[in-house]
Amino acid sequence: MNTNGKTQYSCHKTAQQTERQPYPTDLTANEWEEISQLLIRTEGAGRKRAVEEREVINAILYLWHGGSTWRMLPHDFPPWSTVYYYYRRWRQDGTLAEVRECLRQMRRQVAW
Repeated sequence: MNTNGKTQYSCHKTAQQTERQPYPTDLTANEWEEISQLLIRTEGAGRKRAVEEREVINAILYLWHGGSTWRMLPHDFPPWSTVYYYYRRWRQDGTLAEVRECLRQMRRQVAW
């Protein structure tokens, strides 16, 4: 509560809120290890990222598998606008196609 007796809400996560329950669409540790190598990083260029790329990929996978809309992305993912920014950027430069193909191959091997 703030000084005038009203409950104050914050959209920023605290240290205790950073852990979330996994979704069935989330990357496994092995999948992330492979996919993280596909994401282009330029050392020293720009500011430090405010979101984890793994969470951005998990949000994109959630949308791909669930068929939801951007604005209906659950609140425990990064903001939808941030996820969309990376989605659009990676789609344009071909990174998402590589990620999807890598995941397809890895999951197909597991299924066999």
